[in-house]
Amino acid sequence: GSIKGVLGDAFGKNKDEVINAAGFAVDIRGKLFYAMLQMAFPSKTHSDLLKGGSSALKNSALIFDSQLGIGMTLFKDSPFNLFLGAGIGFNTMYSNQKVKIPSYGEVSYAKTDFMLGVGVNVLASFYFTKIIGIYGGLADTVYMAPIKAQRKFTVAGKDYTLDSASGNVKNSIANSFNLKLGLSIRF
Repeated sequence: GSIKGVLGDAFGKNKDEVINAAGFAVDIRGKLFYAMLQMAFPSKTHSDLLKGGSSALKNSALIFDSQLGIGMTLFKDSPFNLFLGAGIGFNTMYSNQKVKIPSYGEVSYAKTDFMLGVGVNVLASFYFTKIIGIYGGLADTVYMAPIKAQRKFTVAGKDYTLDSASGNVKNSIANSFNLKLGLSIRF
């Protein structure tokens, strides 16, 4: 049988995948330009593709989220700063999972996405001294331009690959919403 026969309607459910992850971020702000770099390591992926009575074993997962853009800092001379930025986002996501399905054995699923999008970055900082403070903020990026989207399944030793180049993976849109809290150092 085909991979579609093995996994049923899992392809249609793939568009609703949700991944929550904790990670770390670096926000670099200049006079006009900014860069935001974030890396996250999901402890659990919520893919419907490998559910079905068995629990998925997550082998690895990584999300890299970044923005390059233009922004401005309000209230620069006070202990409280507010940064507002908008830019172009670049996202990379990779995950690899395995599960055992009766009568098929081990099934593995690897997902790779490279996408471009646009987003905003809002940060509020409070400085205890001239250079050290804390910050909190949010970043929201909508990715709507897939560079590469690939889904690879291995069922009973046979590989099945779907990707954006062949047209099998279509309409890839992703949203990356991030809440941040951390230490702020200004120079």
